[in-house]
Amino acid sequence: MKRKAFTLVELLVVIGIIALLISILLPSLNRAREQANWLKCMSNLRQVGQAMTMYCNNNKGRFPTAGAGTKPYDWIFWEDWPVGVNPNRKLDNSMIAPYLGIPVNPEVLRCPSDIIENHVSKGYGYTYSSNYLITRLPAPDWAGIYGVGESNAPMRISEIVSAADKILLIDESATTVDDGCWAWMSQLGQGQNLISNRHMKRQEMKTLLKDPNAGKGNACFADGHVEYIERKKSFDPYNYDPKVKN
Repeated sequence: MKRKAFTLVELLVVIGIIALLISILLPSLNRAREQANWLKCMSNLRQVGQAMTMYCNNNKGRFPTAGAGTKPYDWIFWEDWPVGVNPNRKLDNSMIAPYLGIPVNPEVLRCPSDIIENHVSKGYGYTYSSNYLITRLPAPDWAGIYGVGESNAPMRISEIVSAADKILLIDESATTVDDGCWAWMSQLGQGQNLISNRHMKRQEMKTLLKDPNAGKGNACFADGHVEYIERKKSFDPYNYDPKVKN
């Protein structure tokens, strides 16, 4: 009996069909993966926000300080990045570490879609940053930046007007993130600390730098809940300034 086999034409047809199916399915698979990463990022921010809230409950209602410089009570203690650079500043020693669980899993502080190696600033190995108007920057290095009579001490949650509307933490863009402090709304951030829209791939590629209002990103609010918000919301004083009333 003659041995049966596919002809060259049949093989080419099958390969063509497979290639067509892949081209149809791949965008859907990529979207599904990005949606999963978006949800994981929201979950991470929720965990960090809850850890912040628990810290407040055990520290007379005050938040830990912003993650800029190497001061005590810094919420993230990020300076040991890459590992071994500053071994006295480990995540496990951060103010929220006891509430995240020690040893702290560093992935809870990173968006799964954030490629750390692509950060414009190579010094910060994480994704999230805190609103310095709430967590504050400590004196004396940052004396007087909040105005006459204003304290550099982190705010108490009870001092925040409409805490459910005030942004506490953001998933920051890889093009601007350089520490654990979000300060775009002052000269400190030079207007460039932006909420990431990395979960909107097409939007980020086209308009990240051209339009500061473009797209959406994840943010955790002072009451601990997380939302996927338009970037332009982070430019509204009602949402970023803890003392602004509606």
